[in-house]
Amino acid sequence: VNEVTNALLSAVASASPGSDKEDLQDAAESIVSSVGQESVQQLVSTLLERLNDPSPNLKCVTLDVLNAFCSNTECSLTMQLTGLVRAVVSQYMDASQLVHSHACSALSSIINRLEGEMMAPMVTVLRDGVVNLLMDSHGRRVLTTIPGFANAKNLNPLLNLYNHGLLHGSPEARESAITGIGDVSLLSTAGAFGGHAVKEAGLLLRI
Repeated sequence: VNEVTNALLSAVASASPGSDKEDLQDAAESIVSSVGQESVQQLVSTLLERLNDPSPNLKCVTLDVLNAFCSNTECSLTMQLTGLVRAVVSQYMDASQLVHSHACSALSSIINRLEGEMMAPMVTVLRDGVVNLLMDSHGRRVLTTIPGFANAKNLNPLLNLYNHGLLHGSPEARESAITGIGDVSLLSTAGAFGGHAVKEAGLLLRI
């Protein structure tokens, strides 16, 4: 799985734009989506490792394949969800706006996998993942903005999960959701959060 996945990602990333690249992308997405439960952990580990590559092109390809896998697989991803959320939200720190957009789509697919009792714990995982992006190796908060939060669309998957926790979660999940919404408002630009402000204020007033 590791070798095949790496070969597919490299082939798609190096292909010239056009029908050939699209065909390779479709093939890669189809192959990873057919992986059985016994190979899920290996596949996810391989994909997350490739997100550490400095190439924005390879990151976007990997995020698209990950998006397709999370959307189409019938395998359980319960054991991988925490790592997936943390790794994908970390891509909001990339310098490329294109990477942010692809990360947003992948994060939406991951969050759409959540059901029932899985939702509340993931609110805290997401919030902690965002906060960790701002910290240095000594646990000191050294950053005040997240590049990917400058686009209103990129906030959608985070706010959707926080809003679910706010309306349906335990007291602990609601507290994390409220703090998470506050983080997003502070770490995004006024223009990006402005389109969400009225809705979020209304939800908070209901609690």
